[in-house]
Amino acid sequence: MVDDALKIADNAEPTPGAVAKARLQVGSRQWFAERAAADLFGARINATVALSVNDLMLAALQAPPPPRPTDATPTLTDSGDASDETASRLSLTPLRLND
Repeated sequence: MVDDALKIADNAEPTPGAVAKARLQVGSRQWFAERAAADLFGARINATVALSVNDLMLAALQAPPPPRPTDATPTLTDSGDASDETASRLSLTPLRLND
């Protein structure tokens, strides 16, 4: 197939129509070769990724730990004042997650 494409390109007459036809024929053979034998004729994609997380890791290790969440909600304490109806009606219990 490669030999055919080379012959077509080498033997094309120097007229605009013949050159356009030869270009189409060579392009078609090239497309087919890329699909049929991608390891030999396919486009090679070389992707190189360099990633360094050393600075981010060091900053994370040096940072103070975040505050820990509390296990319970604040409770409302009764001040002993009978006139405070809101405090006597509310009774908050600790909220526990994932019991």
